[in-house]
Amino acid sequence: MLKKFTHQSGFTLLELLLVIAVLAVIAAMSRDSFSSFLGGAGLKDSAQMIAYDLRSTRNQAMNGANDRNWGIHFVNGANDYYEIFSSSTDYSDVAKEITRTDYLKNNAAFSNPPEASSLDVIFSKISGTTTAVGIVLGLGQEQQIIAVNSQGLVN
Repeated sequence: MLKKFTHQSGFTLLELLLVIAVLAVIAAMSRDSFSSFLGGAGLKDSAQMIAYDLRSTRNQAMNGANDRNWGIHFVNGANDYYEIFSSSTDYSDVAKEITRTDYLKNNAAFSNPPEASSLDVIFSKISGTTTAVGIVLGLGQEQQIIAVNSQGLVN
């Protein structure tokens, strides 16, 4: 009498462990590049938001809102942030009005203004002119530069 051998389909435990090990190695290698990709995207988002706020603030000044100058006060400190304000002169004016404060996200930080200092971009009412300046954001080796020219245009 002959015995029939049946072939069972499926995977052995060794094969499953091997596939899991290969997937774990691939995941570990791609994690670093993916996290740096996300950090770069967060830096770009922060730069775009600041550029939008600069344009919006310039528009407020050019429209003569509150019959004042409008500006943004950038602070490089323990937690980097910026404040949108209106004033008859500049940020040191005791009668200034701060309309909004935003903190940088995703571990982004200012390179300009330098550490432990601040920088003001003030747009003149009606004309929208300002002093040319560059705001520099950084995250690791990546940087984003937001340039404002003397006519108040933001690049």
